Amino acid sequence: FINDFGYNLSSESYLFADDTSLLKQYSYSTLDNAVTEINSDLDKISKWAEQWHIQFNKSKTTVMIFSPTGKVPHNVQILFDTMLISPVASHTHLGVLLSSDLKWSMHIDMVVRDCSKLLGLLKRQSRQLTFKERCTFYLSVIRPKIEYGSLLYDSCTLYDSAKLDHLQRKAAVVCTGAWYRTDNKSLMEFLRWDTLGVRRTVSKLCLFYKMLRRIAPNY
Repeated sequence: FINDFGYNLSSESYLFADDTSLLKQYSYSTLDNAVTEINSDLDKISKWAEQWHIQFNKSKTTVMIFSPTGKVPHNVQILFDTMLISPVASHTHLGVLLSSDLKWSMHIDMVVRDCSKLLGLLKRQSRQLTFKERCTFYLSVIRPKIEYGSLLYDSCTLYDSAKLDHLQRKAAVVCTGAWYRTDNKSLMEFLRWDTLGVRRTVSKLCLFYKMLRRIAPNY
């Protein structure tokens, strides 16, 4: 039904289930051209939707301008079906919090906040659970949330990485019932848990191997 969606668009289009994204790369001097082309593509999409009797949720449509220098203009005029779409500084896309400055602090803060709530739940129920059950809860419920998108955010700062390590340390204390000041290395060795940084490195190496052997997805 949507096979003809990306035809005749000058921007790169990405579809995942009912999420649709357009991406246009530009230099600062060619911003006006990029805005013109994005608006042209959105007009084509509006006509495509009208042809196939589809309605896009314009209220959930956002515009983000990514810039590692933080030099982001605020006078960009993007129109989607006559509605002005104002640029935002951050947006959650497929569970990953993207920031216009291409940094991962906001995403990692979100992960720490969400996982801390689950860790608090585990701590409150820890007396009713066995050691194995506590570890299973962390490894199957909390750690996968921490590591979702980790191949992307592994370029984060050491400060942000330390926030995640501290979260795993608190989980180790809850799972073992150890004294809070117990040496972290001893905790990890007892639990046989690798550090999150090591796990991210292993994941990247596994992906690199798949890419090298051409068994990874084309993207």
